[in-house]
Amino acid sequence: MLGIFANLCPICLKGRIFTGLYSMNEVCPNCRTPYAREEGFFLGAMIFSYVLGIFSMLPTLVLLIFAWDAPIWAVFTVPSVQILMLNPVLFRYSRIVWIHLAHRVEKKVDQK
Repeated sequence: MLGIFANLCPICLKGRIFTGLYSMNEVCPNCRTPYAREEGFFLGAMIFSYVLGIFSMLPTLVLLIFAWDAPIWAVFTVPSVQILMLNPVLFRYSRIVWIHLAHRVEKKVDQK
C-alpha cells in the first residue's frame, strides 16, 4: 500500500514509476522490471480512472442539483473543471494501482 502512495515499483519498492506529471518510466530504474507488459496493458487503468472520476464528481453534482439548486450552466461547468483539475491525479494513481494489482495477480498465479 505504501508503494502505491509513494509512486514506487511493486517489486523492489525503490524505483519510481512516474518521473513527471504524465511521463512514466518504461522499466523500473532500480530493478529493471517492465511496467507495461503488452500493448493495451493500461486499458484497465483507464476504466479504473473513469470510475474514480465519476465517483469524485458525484458528490459535487448532488450538492449542485439538490442542495444548492444551481443553474444548469453551473451543473455542467463545475464538475467539468473539477475533473480537469483531478486529471493528473486520476491518471497517475489509476496506472500505479493497475501496475501493483497486476503484480499481485501474477505473484499469486506463479505460486500455484
